[in-house]
Amino acid sequence: CRRISRMRESPSSFGSMMSTTATSKSPTLTVRISESDMTLTAIYEDSDEPTPESEFTYTIADSKVTITGYTGSRTVIRIPPTIEGVPVTVIGSSAFSSNTTLLRIYLPDSVTHIMDSAFKNCSNLTACHLGGNIVSISSYAFAYTAVNNISLPETLTNLSSYAFYYDSKLESVVIPGSVKRIQYATFWGCSRLTSIILSEGVEAIDSAGLAACKISSLHIPVSLTTIAEGALQRNSSYSEVTVA
Repeated sequence: CRRISRMRESPSSFGSMMSTTATSKSPTLTVRISESDMTLTAIYEDSDEPTPESEFTYTIADSKVTITGYTGSRTVIRIPPTIEGVPVTVIGSSAFSSNTTLLRIYLPDSVTHIMDSAFKNCSNLTACHLGGNIVSISSYAFAYTAVNNISLPETLTNLSSYAFYYDSKLESVVIPGSVKRIQYATFWGCSRLTSIILSEGVEAIDSAGLAACKISSLHIPVSLTTIAEGALQRNSSYSEVTVA
């Protein structure tokens, strides 16, 4: 990560700075501009390499690492698969909570659990790339984020209540059949969520599980046998319901 910090220039030279910055060979470039004093801050992110382990706080127990916090200022974070040679398996409770700098995060295949409120209130988080071995996403893990799409792996078995509570940007989601139940208020308040595909294997939707969304397309598998009262309350946009 290379930082060009707070370079003051006159308005006439500002355009040339922008063009020079844009020719950087770094994979990701974040530019922050303060119009009041024409200050430019550019942060170059190397999105191909894991974020240094020195930027995380963590615990090690039973030969497993739990990420407990983040001390850096990157907008793009790649969780390393190992720390001190030990596999990173858990994103701990509130580990990144209220980090408004974070835009994207990448989880390695070693991670299996995302704990309560892990990314809660990360209001600018638009993308989370899950590894292929996630087993559990706990309550409020992505509450009040701006994640607009997410791929849930077939290994996922627990998708807790309030997991995506008021994710204001989520537009569509496929629930794998390994998730047997959509729990209470899992997607409550996802006001842009228009399309839901429940894969074969999903058996139940609890009360308010898909409430207060904007669902216009819903795919229901044969395996779904229980839809609790109020499961789909405050949805008024249905145009297509497909039963497999």
